[in-house]
Amino acid sequence: MISITKKQTIKSIQEAFSMIFSGLQIRFYQKEHALAEGSSKATEYATTKTLGEITPQLKEGKISLHDLQTVAQFEQMMETQFGLHVQVFRRSGDLWLQTTTSDYKTLKEQNEQALQSIALL
Repeated sequence: MISITKKQTIKSIQEAFSMIFSGLQIRFYQKEHALAEGSSKATEYATTKTLGEITPQLKEGKISLHDLQTVAQFEQMMETQFGLHVQVFRRSGDLWLQTTTSDYKTLKEQNEQALQSIALL
């Protein structure tokens, strides 16, 4: 479970997420995206921004992360509950890839795939 408050930085949320899913990361964007759609690097927020700065009307709360939750479900939950536009990235060797074409996979499946790619290095 991750607490979402106005005073938290993007970096603190990213670290909490990656402690649960070490082969994944989330990034925050200025604009929402459709299912299976990517987000532009140009609209990515700096990790030093607070959640209150990027979403002044943020509804604070907690988000539960579950192994069987799909990437699409997680991203949609962040959008609807908190008004935060996020993308999940999966590590693939030395690269970080947006999971746009595999948003239907669970967070656990994405994380396992990432960890397997790291083990091959």
